[in-house]
Order: sequence, then structure tokens, then C-alpha cells
Amino acid sequence: CMSLCSRTASRTLLRKKAPLRLRFVATSATARKRERIQLQEGLCLGGNFFVQHHIGHGAFGDVYGGLHSKTGQQVAIKVESAEKLNPRLPNEARVYTALAGMSGFPQMHWCGQLPCGLVNAMIIDRLGPSVFQ
Repeated sequence: CMSLCSRTASRTLLRKKAPLRLRFVATSATARKRERIQLQEGLCLGGNFFVQHHIGHGAFGDVYGGLHSKTGQQVAIKVESAEKLNPRLPNEARVYTALAGMSGFPQMHWCGQLPCGLVNAMIIDRLGPSVFQ
């Protein structure tokens, strides 16, 4: 789905038809600066999953709602900066792999880095509405 992304201020991800933008916005969370990752709607991840809308954010990164392009299944897309000193998504992916098939835990569909190497992403089942809703 994606080909490349550059390391410029408005890091651009390209798809076949329309360019998509990935923006890093500095925010202050509990007196500590972190970069908030903004993915544009329609961005394709993991081969068949498309970003729909921003759900929320936390100390580690941001969460987006997504959709499987063939089945219409709703998923959650968790993203964090790959440039963090201690990235959490790779460890979380190992836990989901160990818990695969157990009731009450979402299935992980994909985990990896975006082609630019700047963002880790994980796609899991969306179990319900956001805690903010």
C-alpha cells in the first residue's frame, strides 16, 4: 500500500493515487514533551487495513480506528514513535502473540514499522467504544 516516507518536517507517505501525510506534533503531557503521531484518514497499513479516525492518545502514543478493506471488520491501530528510547509496541505484540486465542483479549492482525522507519504500529481487534465515549 505504501512506498516510502521522507524525513522532512511534513513526512509524506505516498500511495498510488493520492499523497498522504504523517505529521509529528509536539505536545506536553504531564510536563513531559512527546510527539503526537497524526495519521491521515485512508492511509493503508498491514496490507488491508485503512485508517479511519483518531480515537485517543496516551503516554505511549496514539490510537486510531481502522477498517479491514475486504471484510469491513473494525480494528484499533496503535502507533508510537520508533525513535523512543524504550518502544512499547514490540513488547505488547509479544504479549498478544502469547495470549492468542484466549477469550477477552483482542487478536493482533499486524505489527511492524511504517516504511519510513519512524513509526511503530500495531493493528488489533477493536473490542468496543473508546473509554472517552
